[in-house]
Parts: sequence; C-alpha cells; structure tokens
Amino acid sequence: MLYNKGTLHMQLGQGDEAMEMFRGAIAVDPAHVKAMGNLAAVLAASKRHAEAVVLLERALTTLTDTAQGKLPADLAVALGGAYEAASASDEEPASSSTRLQAAHRAYRRALRAHPSHSGAKAHLARLVRSATISYSFAKFSA
Repeated sequence: MLYNKGTLHMQLGQGDEAMEMFRGAIAVDPAHVKAMGNLAAVLAASKRHAEAVVLLERALTTLTDTAQGKLPADLAVALGGAYEAASASDEEPASSSTRLQAAHRAYRRALRAHPSHSGAKAHLARLVRSATISYSFAKFSA
C-alpha cells in the first residue's frame, strides 16, 4: 500500500511525499527492493546522489550478486548513473575517477544480470568512449 502510494506521488512529481511513502514501505519490509529503487530515483532527481548510491547498493546487496533479470540490471544501471552524477558534481579529481570506475563496474554488473540490457550497453559504451577521449586528450596535452 505504501509502495503504491509512493509510486503515485512519484508519477505526479511529488518528490517529498513519494520519499515518505517509499521510506515507510522500506520500514515495513526492509527487503523491499522496488521501494529502494524508486526512493533512489526520487533522491537522484533531487540531486542527492550520494544517498541514492547507498540505497541502490543496499538494494543490490539484498538481491545478491547472482540475481539475474531486468530488475537487478535496472538497479545496477541506476547505480551507475548515480555514481556518474556524483562524479560530475565532485570537485576532487581522485574521487571523481573512483566514482567513474564504480559506474563502470555497475554497468558491467547490469550486463551480467541481463546481457541484452540496452540501457546498460549504451551507458557503458558512452562511459568507455568518454574515458578514451579524456585519456587521449590528457596524453596529447602532456
């Protein structure tokens, strides 16, 4: 019931109400992975990427590393996106690099769970392409 209300609030763009409902659903069922995923999406939309990362890591841990299918792949793609967003807002280059590596691992995890996941493929290709361009630029500039 709380999860459904949270989903409705999320669809209506009512982030604070959605967060409250999803937190309630997780309090009732600490293993409610879909509520964790949706709460993480609302947090990410509110630019609270670090909180979204923690929640998505928890959701994926709840599912276990061997979980297969669309849900774990979707959560892993969301985790990669949260790491990338956190990296973009990070002023410390070393931290940014670590987060981008974590995003790379998350996208690869998504592909292990669902090898044909087009979102994971696209995000991973873009990330690798941008890393290659950055490396080439740094090498050329040196």
